[in-house]
Amino acid sequence: VNKIMKTKSPAVNALLQVKEMSCQNKDIEFSIMSTTRLESPAMEIWDICGILGNLIDNAIHAVENVKDGKILVSLKEDIRTYIFKVKDNGAGIPKNIVEKIFDMGFTTKGNEGSGIGLAVSKRKLAEKGGDIKFTTGSKGTVFTFTVPKTV
Repeated sequence: VNKIMKTKSPAVNALLQVKEMSCQNKDIEFSIMSTTRLESPAMEIWDICGILGNLIDNAIHAVENVKDGKILVSLKEDIRTYIFKVKDNGAGIPKNIVEKIFDMGFTTKGNEGSGIGLAVSKRKLAEKGGDIKFTTGSKGTVFTFTVPKTV
């Protein structure tokens, strides 16, 4: 964990280390850019880990069969919010399913997926005043979620 000591949160640091090791085992390039200590989110750190872990798992799924698969995770903050991004260089999300991506029960992973990760993430973030969005194209997808800071 000390190798990745990116934030003040041992849980987030451990999650990032586990995901980095998982990517190494699958020959996926995994990079982390962090400019925040993540000291006062207005959301339980376990919920943040759940959302971040789900997005990284989805990115791994998107690039595991891509030559030179890459994932970049960035954590930063502004005056009011923490901003988390998970970027991959997969094939992108097909246009015909973009509208369904946050629907409960929708999955692109067949029997491997439950279809609850993004739906629950969106609900939990909305309850705390946060948000989740994505951009996608033929060169990959970027999911961005925000969590307010406590006052």
